[in-house]
Amino acid sequence: MPSARLVAFDNFGRHYLASKTGQEPVLYVSEESHYSNMRLAELQQLEVRLIPTDEMGRMVPEELEKALDPERPALIVYSMGTTFKGGIDEMPHERLTGAAATIQV
Repeated sequence: MPSARLVAFDNFGRHYLASKTGQEPVLYVSEESHYSNMRLAELQQLEVRLIPTDEMGRMVPEELEKALDPERPALIVYSMGTTFKGGIDEMPHERLTGAAATIQV
């Protein structure tokens, strides 16, 4: 039986964005994020783009902005304390546009 986290991600994230846009979303996650994010992306068959981090393990917002594909919806995973460095990602949602700005949880 799938975990509650997997079901919530599947029902709200991937399928929701695909149904609204007609395109599969891209998952954006920091290089320092927990391995479970990669496993979840694998199970969901999502394209993953790893975003570089700073020396504290935080996602670099400018690198996220550069990596965003304006033609496809985005699922962005923000870390609230990475496993080894404890990095907390800045959430630059006020700078996001297009599909990336459509849904914020």
